[in-house]
Amino acid sequence: MSLANNSNNNQSGLGSSIPLLCKNGCGSFGSKSTMDMCSKCYKDKFQANLARLTINDCHVNKPTENSSSSASITTDSVVLNNRCSTCNKRVKLMGYGCRCGNFYCSMHRYPEIHACTYDYKSVGRGMIATTNPLVKQDKLMERI
Repeated sequence: MSLANNSNNNQSGLGSSIPLLCKNGCGSFGSKSTMDMCSKCYKDKFQANLARLTINDCHVNKPTENSSSSASITTDSVVLNNRCSTCNKRVKLMGYGCRCGNFYCSMHRYPEIHACTYDYKSVGRGMIATTNPLVKQDKLMERI
């Protein structure tokens, strides 16, 4: 009797693992996790739903005189870090940011050259103090 029950369980298990064709009819196989669609159709449907939601969420505001003038002010105040802070030379792709917060060319990138205000020594001491705990010898008076 137990063999008959096992064979019935196996058949029911096989029925649920049979791959189903895609709901969109593209000919590929789908899965339950992708709502019986193949991965490509599921991704397309997901992207379409996402685009529809983002379009519905966007609110189009008509610009007024005050908002247009404030927008131009904010774009003018944005400063790009494409010049060296010391020599004002244009640094193309490879500029060097320093811990003091400025941007430098290859000639002024070292802290000794550009008179950096960042205190590397105290930061280094603090890092060593936190990473290396103080080791004290136990007092062993009874061994003396």
